[in-house]
Amino acid sequence: MFKVPNNFLYLCTNVFLMMEQRILAVLRANPRGLTAKGIANLLGADRTQVNQILYGSLKNQCFVDSSYVW
Repeated sequence: MFKVPNNFLYLCTNVFLMMEQRILAVLRANPRGLTAKGIANLLGADRTQVNQILYGSLKNQCFVDSSYVW
């Protein structure tokens, strides 16, 4: 049976925060902007996860235009 480690939530939080930082780094390196799909492709991540972060914890740090370019 699989046992969840005691630090599981801490590890998940760390991974989430690292993804936020990676998204911000990609956007800083691409001043013309990227779509969530473009960001996800560069990071080897899932577009849904990138969108959750962009529209969630990064919503006050990033701007999206009418073409969904961040």
